[in-house]
Amino acid sequence: MDIKHPHDSFFKQIMTDKKNISDFIRNFLPENISTKINYDTLKLPDREKSTKNYKKYHMDIIVEAEIDHTPSDIIILFEHKSYKDKFTLIQILSYCVS
Repeated sequence: MDIKHPHDSFFKQIMTDKKNISDFIRNFLPENISTKINYDTLKLPDREKSTKNYKKYHMDIIVEAEIDHTPSDIIILFEHKSYKDKFTLIQILSYCVS
């Protein structure tokens, strides 16, 4: 566990377990959404991404899953913060458009 960021390391360790992610989704997303997710299709893709300028960044945790038995995927992005950061929404937007 990373001593400099124990909360972050703990969060990542817990939330990279598919059972824990499934439980989290079932308990925290609205039922009309959580019941449409095919939990057997949960995937934990690579968290390292590159921008168009080849700058690399790391997301905390990203989860992909099939929804409503269609070929489309949903992406649930967990961006754990141990401090208040006014730029979190911009950070998440950059993940989505990269």
